Amino acid sequence: MTNYPKIQKLGEGGFGEVWKVKRDLTSHTWQGWRTSKWHYAAMKIVKNPNSTAWSEVGLLIRSQHKNVIQYFDSYRDDNTGDLCIIMEYCDMGTLANLIPQVSSLYL
Repeated sequence: MTNYPKIQKLGEGGFGEVWKVKRDLTSHTWQGWRTSKWHYAAMKIVKNPNSTAWSEVGLLIRSQHKNVIQYFDSYRDDNTGDLCIIMEYCDMGTLANLIPQVSSLYL
């Protein structure tokens, strides 16, 4: 299992939980750079993953666009069987909260 220290729980739902985690870039090459800095990421923990959850991982891997959350890693927790997806952390809140704020600028 890959180690991503949990910082703060961001939310939960029917699928499982989302956590803000630390991502050590010393052990990764990220966008061509090797660095010793810690960066934050989001970890989506999917309880009892089905084929749809694994399809989401495949879609994230193939999605390379500035407007799509960046995929970093995924693994199955050996102890619980949960699917853990490590993605870009966005600190502006949820999309559901952001859309009304941005929409009001264009009305």
